[in-house]
Amino acid sequence: MIQILQQIMQYINNLDWSYIITFMLLAHMINYTKVVDWLFKVTRLKIQTRYRVLLIGLVYAMFLLYLRGYSTDKIEPLLQSFVFAMVFHKLIIEKILQQILGQKQTRL
Repeated sequence: MIQILQQIMQYINNLDWSYIITFMLLAHMINYTKVVDWLFKVTRLKIQTRYRVLLIGLVYAMFLLYLRGYSTDKIEPLLQSFVFAMVFHKLIIEKILQQILGQKQTRL
């Protein structure tokens, strides 16, 4: 049991938490502001939220990859952070907000 907990703690410590938090904030900002409407006017494409969040996360990860000058050994933790952020945001954060607000959030 102790080894399992140590492995979980090692996994959590290896995640890129600055990426996770900024990605969730960026995705939330884009999905719940008028940015979505502006993107529709420019591209004439209506993309479902899950695919938009996926695209935002991948583009943001590639941007950080080059901005921070990561070597190839940092790609895997960044990918793990992306997957963790997607699951954490969808399964935990949205459910907590629904409980607090009593309903689903609506876009502005």
